[in-house]
Amino acid sequence: MSILIQSPTLGLNSLFAANTLDPRYAADCRNIRYENGLLQTDYGYAKVDLTSGLNNGDKILYIFGWQELDGTHHLIAVTTQKIYDHDAINNTWTDKSKNGLLYDSNITRPISYAVIPHNDTTIYLDDDATKSKSYHHVVICDGGFSNIQRWAGNNETDFADVVGGGGYHDGPAHRAWQVIQFMNRLVLISPQTYSSSDVAWTENNQTIQWPQIGKLESWSGAGSGSLTLVDTGGTNVRAALLGGQLIIYQTIGIWTINHVGGTTIFDPALSIPDIGLLGPHLLATRNNIHYFLATDYNVYAYYGGSIRQSIGDAIKDYLAEDIALFYENRCCLSLDKDGRRLWIFIVSGNNEYITKAYGYDLIEKSWRIRDFSNKYTTANSGIVAANLIGAQTCLVGESYTKALQKLSDYDASEAGDITQRYGDVLEGTAIALPYEWSNAC
Repeated sequence: MSILIQSPTLGLNSLFAANTLDPRYAADCRNIRYENGLLQTDYGYAKVDLTSGLNNGDKILYIFGWQELDGTHHLIAVTTQKIYDHDAINNTWTDKSKNGLLYDSNITRPISYAVIPHNDTTIYLDDDATKSKSYHHVVICDGGFSNIQRWAGNNETDFADVVGGGGYHDGPAHRAWQVIQFMNRLVLISPQTYSSSDVAWTENNQTIQWPQIGKLESWSGAGSGSLTLVDTGGTNVRAALLGGQLIIYQTIGIWTINHVGGTTIFDPALSIPDIGLLGPHLLATRNNIHYFLATDYNVYAYYGGSIRQSIGDAIKDYLAEDIALFYENRCCLSLDKDGRRLWIFIVSGNNEYITKAYGYDLIEKSWRIRDFSNKYTTANSGIVAANLIGAQTCLVGESYTKALQKLSDYDASEAGDITQRYGDVLEGTAIALPYEWSNAC
């Protein structure tokens, strides 16, 4: 019996099916996905409309949504110079920056926010003592270039500084690398200290700081305090909640912060000493799991403690070669709306902004690449921020019932109601039935 060998240079491999496509003739397919036997257009992110209301040339660094106590939803955009609130009815952006101030935010540092309920009795709406007090704020931090800002929502005109810094420095305002809400406290990651004598800010990149419980501007006294995480020599990169714990990712090492109360308040434990977080935006949370790109260029699913699962073995060498040197802090990791796909948006080659993404299907356990370089062909162009934000809907106008009950403006005049409304027509109309139903029984 003779066997005809079509490709003698490849030899025989019984593991390949008879109709397997020769790898030398396979197409280099990108931006598509193979699922359930079909080739389909890959999933991606839609652009948010930023055509109206923003400063010309001002880059969007972060977009997020938050909700007031009365249920009012806000979509906030933080740029390099401003903070905007989205007007869903008119599809415009309203400048909410402090007194029209231009901030010093920059893409090199992360934007973070926290929503803080508190009972500080010294905080009034718009800092006006003639107005009501406010006990619920959204707090925004731009990584330390500008003062940390707070806003109470629709009842306030604009943002204001978070003050009361006497607990750990002699400045009136606060600056930090990141803010996060943990155990009813506003926790500052890598807070800066201000010296009035030197007129200078000093960074403390291994420290976390917190005020008294339930307070926003009480940074001294019982319940306030700080921790310095120095065991590995790493510096703070990002913090995120995992269940009832606060996880601090450093350049070297991952720390677990537990709430113990008493005079200690928080207890730190070094959970993973050998790897850290590659960049401040390369961390995402879903279903009580942290997904992050580590300093060894591998992608991990982190479950707390020392338990981590490597999911990026297939691409870590490619990421190490592909990510542009010194631009790791501009790369982003995000999950789609249903938490099925993980995306790593990277700055590659000689670019300064994101032009490529690695995608991972958490169900199929497969990777794909999306290349945006053909879209961003000019110098210094690309994606600045990649955030997953929820869609929002709004009702414009009155309900049908309310419109029928509304009186005309002419009702206030001596002429009486001379406007005929739709409700008037319905009330004065007799409807004739086509059949006589009285004899139907």
